[in-house]
This record gives sequence, C-alpha cells and structure tokens, in this order.
Amino acid sequence: MTTYLLREGHSVRVDALPIAIRVQPVGGGPFGHRVEVAGQHGPVRTVRRPDQVIVPVIDQPVQVSLLPEGEAFGPQSVVTVALGPDSPAGGDADRAVLDQVDLSGLHRRDIVIMEPDAGRIKISTVGVVNDEALPPTAEMARDAARGVLGLPRLPAERRVRLAVGLDTSASMRRLPPDRLVRPCLELFAGLSVVIAGDQTGHGTLVGWQSVPVPTGPAAEFASSMITGLADRPLDIGCRSGLFEQSTAGPGADRTARFLITDAVPPGLAGRTLTGVVVIGEAQPPGPLGGGATGVPVLSDDQPLDRDQVGRIVASLLAAAGPLIGAGNLIGTP
Repeated sequence: MTTYLLREGHSVRVDALPIAIRVQPVGGGPFGHRVEVAGQHGPVRTVRRPDQVIVPVIDQPVQVSLLPEGEAFGPQSVVTVALGPDSPAGGDADRAVLDQVDLSGLHRRDIVIMEPDAGRIKISTVGVVNDEALPPTAEMARDAARGVLGLPRLPAERRVRLAVGLDTSASMRRLPPDRLVRPCLELFAGLSVVIAGDQTGHGTLVGWQSVPVPTGPAAEFASSMITGLADRPLDIGCRSGLFEQSTAGPGADRTARFLITDAVPPGLAGRTLTGVVVIGEAQPPGPLGGGATGVPVLSDDQPLDRDQVGRIVASLLAAAGPLIGAGNLIGTP
C-alpha cells in the first residue's frame, strides 16, 4: 500500500473501489463539520458513518467539500483528510492524504475532485491545501480575510500585488516598533496570503525618501520591515507621493497600495493609494471614512483580539474591493 501526500495542484490515481473519506482534527479536539459530496452530473450515493463518509461508486466527477456545523469554522480548525478504499479487498490499495488543511474562518472549503480515469479513480486537489505558519496576528488576519471573502485564496484573475508603505517620520518612531507597527504589518502579512498573487507583501519605507525593503515570505514581512526601519535615520515628514511613484510601472493597475501612518495625508482624494492605515493609541479599529482604516496601538502585553482584527481586515478589503472583484464589501465583518 502506498500513501500519497497531496499538495496544491496535485493528482493521484487509486484503484476503482468504494472510497471512504475520513476527517480527523489535528490535535484531536472536538470539531464540528459536515462532508458534502456533490456529483457534476447528478446525485451521488453515499453511506454515512460516525467516523467517515463512503462513496460506493464513482462514475462521474465528484467534488468533496467540508462545511461547518455553524456559520463558519472557528479559529485553528485544522484537519487531516484521508481518502482510501472501504473494502476488505482494498487493504493493500493506495490511499491519498491531505494533511494540515486549515479551515479557519471559512464557510466551506472544497477539498478534492474524484473522477473515473481509465479504469481507476483520479483524485485531484482543489485550491489551497497547505498554509505556511504565520505569526498569531497574521494568522488571525488571514482567517478574517477568508471569512469575509468566503475563499481560502482569491482566484488567480482577482489577485493583486500588495504594496505596503510605512511612514518613517519622527512621530512614527515614538514607541518601540514591536508595539507601534508590528501588529499592523502582520495584518498585511496575513492579508497577502489570501489576496496577493505571490502571497506576500512588498514593503517600502517612506520618509523624505522612498526605500524598498527586500521581499520575503509573508511570515517574515513584519520583521523585514522593522529591520529596515532600524537602519533608517529619523525623517522629517512623509512624502507619500514618492511611495505612489515607486509602485508605478508594469502591473500598476493590479497593485493595491496601502500607507501606514499616524495621520491621513492631505489631498488623499484622487490619489492612487488604495487606502491609508492610521495607527494611534486612541484609534478605533476599522473604517474611519475617506478610505482610511484605524488600528489601535495597545499596551505592551495586549495583542489585538480577533474581533478587532476582523473589523480592520474587513475595512482593508472594502478599500481594495474594486481591485479584487469584491466591490460590495462594506468594511465591517
């Protein structure tokens, strides 16, 4: 028997036997879910047992999806999905496994398509299978974005380049960066996994000059920006127009541009910025009007909570709505 570990875009072929679908939560905790089995050309007969769903015959393309018992999957809803023979004769037959499938924040997640193929059954993954590990705030932002959009990741034709400018003026250096700007940067790291074509952010330090920060994985985005900030002298003012100019060129029409600052720059109307994020100790989380989103600066030992992250992410997605094909978003979860 061979066990195939399925990844995004992968397919395997197994023997044409009744297929059992088993869903196991990672960590073994309680997990409420429903397995949906839908045929492309008509109903599919299934046998449901407490620990599995069996598809006796696959004679058409069949999509397998996971749905929550409530409105959406809760935080840290991570599962392993195994698909293999449900027959004593299939003890040595091949199996397919999808591990670490993160469902958090989703209203449904399509998992695989099973279809007959030259006397065997072809099992193909659908969409994202595995997610990279993210810092906690970034993970919450990713989950919130998926909840708003109803997708683990935008389709390729709706993805954008995510450009994030960070104001480096003196007022933005008044507190340690881990407290003042890291939470906000991690929000964009999580958002990038869902809406960006390359699943990361492209950072620029914006003061009297505009300085790009080397691009890396989403999990390292905040740290890369903070490292770059530490190497910059104090600036007087933030020339946000330089940030807009630095993101012009090929692909500019598919670029979402956000500036992180502590005050909305004048003359925002008519500019090419997608949105402005205003951070401050008294800022309410979420939409502020005029294309701005508030992010509160909390005490050293108090991270943003899931509700605050949800409001902020919904506002950012609403600002980017026309770019990502989600123009009906209203900015609140």
